[in-house]
Amino acid sequence: MRCKIGGLGMQFSGFGYERRQEPVGHRALAAAWRPYVETAIEAIGTDRSMMESNFPPDGYSAC
Repeated sequence: MRCKIGGLGMQFSGFGYERRQEPVGHRALAAAWRPYVETAIEAIGTDRSMMESNFPPDGYSAC
């Protein structure tokens, strides 16, 4: 089994960043996403996890 980790910036993820006037910075995104990413990596392991870019959909919430 493998786990693709990403897509947290999409509108349906529930963070609400797409409703902001200004884009969210990378530090705020890292802080918000950290618990989810760390939990996934701890459960699956680094050898079976991969990060991915979900651009352009994640662009709705991040700069």
